[in-house]
Amino acid sequence: MTVNDRWHKTRPTKPAETTCAEHGKYPSDRHGVGKRWLVRWRDATGVQQKASFDKKTHADALDTQIRAEAHQGVYRDPHAGKELFRPYAQRWLASRRLDRASRNLMKRRLETHVYPTFGDVQLRRIRPSMVSAWLAGLPGAQSSRRAVCDYLRAVLDAAVDDDILGSNPARKSSVVPPKMTTAEAVAWTGEQVRAVRAELSPRYAILADLMAGLGLRIGEALALAKDDVDFLRGSVHVRRQVKRDDETGMHYFALPKGGHTRTVRLRPGVRDRLAAYLATHPAKTVALPWEDPDAKPTAVELIVTNAHGRHIAANTFMKLEWWPAVAGRPATRSKAATAGVGLPHEKAYGCHGLRHTFASTLLSHGIPINEVQRQLGHSSPIVTWRTYAHFVPQTDTADGERVVRGWAAIEDLLTEPTSCAPSAPPQAAR
Repeated sequence: MTVNDRWHKTRPTKPAETTCAEHGKYPSDRHGVGKRWLVRWRDATGVQQKASFDKKTHADALDTQIRAEAHQGVYRDPHAGKELFRPYAQRWLASRRLDRASRNLMKRRLETHVYPTFGDVQLRRIRPSMVSAWLAGLPGAQSSRRAVCDYLRAVLDAAVDDDILGSNPARKSSVVPPKMTTAEAVAWTGEQVRAVRAELSPRYAILADLMAGLGLRIGEALALAKDDVDFLRGSVHVRRQVKRDDETGMHYFALPKGGHTRTVRLRPGVRDRLAAYLATHPAKTVALPWEDPDAKPTAVELIVTNAHGRHIAANTFMKLEWWPAVAGRPATRSKAATAGVGLPHEKAYGCHGLRHTFASTLLSHGIPINEVQRQLGHSSPIVTWRTYAHFVPQTDTADGERVVRGWAAIEDLLTEPTSCAPSAPPQAAR
């Protein structure tokens, strides 16, 4: 590593050559042209690098920095941080192992919220104050703002790992990210579950049993195949879900959320209703691409299909069947509304509310949280706890009798009561 004076020579190379009046040195062929001071060094791969400066103090500073980093084994290319954020983030996203839907969501959020502020900024020029100002003006819900902030952090973390940045400006103590919040779930009453199920068309009513009785997500219920159900052993294998590609609008099969399959219990009540449903609505073979809309179709015998024997789009089901049933009014069929439904068009009463009801019923009756986590397919009990902690009774570990009562409560949730006693009001999040 050396600092060279590009404008002058150490000795004359021509007869009678004189020094320049300004510096008192022998001028080179580049005298007065471009930047005077040149720093040369070799990077970690042995390739020669160089940088030019107008002032010797700046050149000496870089030379000292590179020498120190080389001595400490933490060399960082001074040119690397000049790359703009956008192209680096695009390469980072392309290198991530993500399913198509997650990749499209991340790409869309980066383009909408991150690139307008940081896209044309050099990585080395991003400061904690810039990140704080950006967060202050970031629109959207708290959870969405936190997700976008985490994307920015992840890109800059990668730049640190690549030795482009010395530290992540988005992780400095002065940068306060949006707090992570998880809304407490709302548990439906058994009367509400049964009333909405009664409002659904006979072809789709079984979906209420699959979500409230097995804890399936709507995409998993719509992708459940006949071969996934083990009537003899009383279990259901959750192997796939139906997803929609936002760019093309096409549907495809994919692994359940989190990329993991699971096996859930099949209680006698749900088993009997599912068997009766298949007797009147035989499973239909449906072929959809696997994991990517452009992939080769995979054929399975779906339990729930539309009247034409094709897969059901979740958004179409919600619009034409679910929300009319929740409101207690007929949709595209002539059927009187069920008295006492009339639930509001709110997130708590969407399809996912039945999955929440399944979980809350088990937890409130003493089923251990790690067992509920496995039934729901959460990545860890912590995820289950964040959402459903308020349903866990303040008692010791559940004994065998409480576990039996817990699973029996799922049966009660979907079974019409024999008495006419008034039902309890809905249990809301606290």
